Amino acid sequence: MQSTGVGFVANAPTRLLLPGSLCDARIFRPLIDAWERRSVHPAVRITDMHATSLGSDAWWTEQLEGCTDQIDLLGFSLGGVLAVNLMRRTPERIRRVALVAFNPMAGNETHVERTRAQQQIWLEQGPAAVADAVIEQASPNAGGSIRQTIRSMAIDTPTAAFIAQGNLNASRADALPILAKWDAPLLQISAAEDPWCGADKQIMIQQARPNTEWLSVPATGHFIPLECPSVMADTTGTFFER
Repeated sequence: MQSTGVGFVANAPTRLLLPGSLCDARIFRPLIDAWERRSVHPAVRITDMHATSLGSDAWWTEQLEGCTDQIDLLGFSLGGVLAVNLMRRTPERIRRVALVAFNPMAGNETHVERTRAQQQIWLEQGPAAVADAVIEQASPNAGGSIRQTIRSMAIDTPTAAFIAQGNLNASRADALPILAKWDAPLLQISAAEDPWCGADKQIMIQQARPNTEWLSVPATGHFIPLECPSVMADTTGTFFER
C-alpha cells in the first residue's frame, strides 16, 4: 500500500486517491503539495495500481485496510473507473467523490483495439515508448518535467500490472447508472484539450446527474494532476472540506 506523509486531521474521512494507468503515487504529489500550501492536511491514502487483481474483493480489502469508516474518493482516469466500482460496492462508506479526467462510457471495441496496440508497443519497444505515445495523444503540450514523470512511472510499472490495467479499462461497465443513483456530493474535473475524457463525456454525466459540480480546466491535457495541480487543489480542497 502506498501512502504519503501528509498530516492526519482528527475525525476527518480518509482521502483515498486512485491513480490512472501507468501511474503511481507520483501522479498526486503536486496535488498533495498544493493542498499543503493551502494548510490542508488530510489523511491521504493512495491505492496500489501495480497489483494484477485490480478491483477484486481482495484488492479492495487491501486498499481499504486502515481507512476511516467514511471515505472521500478522488479517482484519476482509470482510477475513476475504480472509484465507481467502490461506489457500487460500498456506497454507505463514501462521503464525497471527485472524478478527474474520467470517461463514464462502457468499454468498447475502440478501447480494446487501443489496449492491444499499447500492449504491442510495450512488448516491442518498452514502457517508455507507450508513455511517449500516450503523452502525444493526450497531453502533447505537457512540459519536460511532466513528461519525465509520466515516463518514469511507466517504466516502473510491472508488465503484468500494465496488462491488468488495460484489460480493466477495456472491459469497464457503463458508469452512468451508478452515477445517476448516487445521492452524495459528486465533482467532475475535466481538461479542455483532453481527447479521451473531454466535454462530451462530462456532459453525459451532467445529463445523468444534473446536480454534479463540474470544472473544465482550459489549455490542459489529460494529465490534470501534473499539469494544473494548484487549480485542482483549490477545487478539490473546497469540495472535500465542506
